[in-house]
Amino acid sequence: MDDYPHVAVLFAITLLTVGLSAGAVGIAGGEHGEQTNEYDVIEVRTVTAENTDTGELDAIYSYHIGEKTRELTVSVLSGEQPTSVDGFEPTGDPGVYEWDEQTDTPTLTFSIDANRSDPRNGGLASVDTGEWAILGNDALPRTEIRPVALASDIDDIDIDWVTDAPDGEGVAGDSFVYLGDYDRYEFDNGIDLVVSAHADPGSQADIEETGRTLEQLSGQLTAGTDGDVTAFVVTSPLRLGGLSIGSDFWIHDETLPPETVLHHEFAHTQQQYRPTDAVAWTIEGSAEYYGSLLALTQGDIQYHEFRERLGRGTEYDDVVLADRSSWAGTDGDYEQGALVLAALDGVIRENSANTFADVLRAKNEHDGEISADRFESYASATAGRDLGDFFEEYVRSTPPDIDVPSPVVYDGPNDGAAPEIRLGDVEFDPGGETEIPLTLTNSGSEASLAPRLAAESPAAVELVSADGTVTEIEDGWVFEHIEPGATQSARITVDAETPDDATIDLSLEDMSGQGDSAIVSFEELPTVEATLESPGTVEAGTPVELVADSNIEADRIDQYEFTAGGAQTTSTDRTIEYTFGSAGEYNLSVSVVTVDGRTGTASRSISVTERADADRSTSTDDTDTATGEESTTGDGTQSGDDAIGPGFGVPVAVVLFVVLGVVASRAGEKHT
Repeated sequence: MDDYPHVAVLFAITLLTVGLSAGAVGIAGGEHGEQTNEYDVIEVRTVTAENTDTGELDAIYSYHIGEKTRELTVSVLSGEQPTSVDGFEPTGDPGVYEWDEQTDTPTLTFSIDANRSDPRNGGLASVDTGEWAILGNDALPRTEIRPVALASDIDDIDIDWVTDAPDGEGVAGDSFVYLGDYDRYEFDNGIDLVVSAHADPGSQADIEETGRTLEQLSGQLTAGTDGDVTAFVVTSPLRLGGLSIGSDFWIHDETLPPETVLHHEFAHTQQQYRPTDAVAWTIEGSAEYYGSLLALTQGDIQYHEFRERLGRGTEYDDVVLADRSSWAGTDGDYEQGALVLAALDGVIRENSANTFADVLRAKNEHDGEISADRFESYASATAGRDLGDFFEEYVRSTPPDIDVPSPVVYDGPNDGAAPEIRLGDVEFDPGGETEIPLTLTNSGSEASLAPRLAAESPAAVELVSADGTVTEIEDGWVFEHIEPGATQSARITVDAETPDDATIDLSLEDMSGQGDSAIVSFEELPTVEATLESPGTVEAGTPVELVADSNIEADRIDQYEFTAGGAQTTSTDRTIEYTFGSAGEYNLSVSVVTVDGRTGTASRSISVTERADADRSTSTDDTDTATGEESTTGDGTQSGDDAIGPGFGVPVAVVLFVVLGVVASRAGEKHT
């Protein structure tokens, strides 16, 4: 027996009614499926684990019948036999039951095997563990309802959809029933997130991020559905991945973002059409395509990952998508289908203001099956031109090689991004290659999604990324997403045959349409010229100004390298002070270094004379000084036996000797 309490979940579906008008759908039934007027007929499916073994659930089908319905016949189309019947009588035809017209709420009860495997993906698609269960309406018996009323009333009979569950015991979406303990979160855009108490969805912040992701997805992809989506986060023993039915889906807790399963399953909720076999490939193909595209536009994957995922579609040599038997047992409908739909979306976007989502919307709004001809007709109308050749080449034949679309064909949501091109200095080499360092930066408030750099040039242009995060495409290069304040570095190498007067036009655009441009000119740069000014003569020990100048603008100069008497001083200022400590003839020079590494040099000489009061003796460890730098030349500071204290010369010493002699003579007179 199951060890959780009795859980009854009311689960109502659309009734298939013979002879009723297609548009006769009522507004909303009362709580627990009770009719709101005399014309309602409501089938309520109550799924319960009470009095069942683990792995088994009961489905109680109860019928709420308005007064205008005089007779009611229920046919069980899927072949299950009810375990109990109340208020119905067998008609003698297999699986057909007729209402006794006496019982207010007749019922049919079925026993359901809840542990059902997924025939395509392996593993369980629904389960009853004894502690919790999840079941999709595809596991429930299919029925057909035939009400009988007066001819004047038959067109007024309404069919209501009602989904309900007792508080705290379980929860039902439109297509799945979950039994057991759970937490439920409501987000904008009609998003409900139901997290099983037995799943591990991460922290509370992770749960909220999952809900916000679904909010964003519902804003990015709308295809004519009502927008309400219920997502169930569950865990093993269900298989990994997810499963979508109608507007609901479940996802395994180990495949939550950054995996793209959430995006894929959400895309399935936007498919409310019934395809023929020739169009069946679009179910998984469009979910796989939009799963990757939505993950890319939300920044959950990078462009190179998007490219790699869609590139798998090139691995099928004998799949014809319109021929279901050619891809049965393969992933051709997923992978080749995604790539072909990406190409179709690109054609639509290039020829109109529409996208493939408009085709999806048209299919959803059609009442009836979507045939191959109807699909092609919707695509052509959306693109604004006949796409018969495309369908013949890519859908009804083995498709030729398809390039993964450039991200610039898409419209991203991040219009707060501000990608910019910042060029380094160009070293023009008329006889060889020219390298242009550049940085892409994002000064905006949102991520710049897959910015694409293109170059128009009369010569061959190559680009090398500093960290490898760039993908080359036919007409440029695509970088990874750039977060606000972040940068991507690269360098462009231009062929040696570039004419002297050529230019390279660089353009940058991300998936949101934000961008920048820059022009690189190849006019030959002027030769760097330098000058150096200083006095022709200076006295040793006296500071002297050395002043450099150049024909290059100051903001294009990186530094000045001064040399005086063999000592070097580097400065960002064009003027320095230098002090020579000893007399002699000295060579002076300066090298002006530009920001792009070019140099120009000037030199001159200077005569350094002895100071007028200097002692002729010199020292062997003298130093010259300039801005505090040590030099290899001697200075004029005296040292030796004839120096009396620092800074005293011979005249001062003589005067001091005379003064001391007079003082001594007077002292002697006092004692005689």
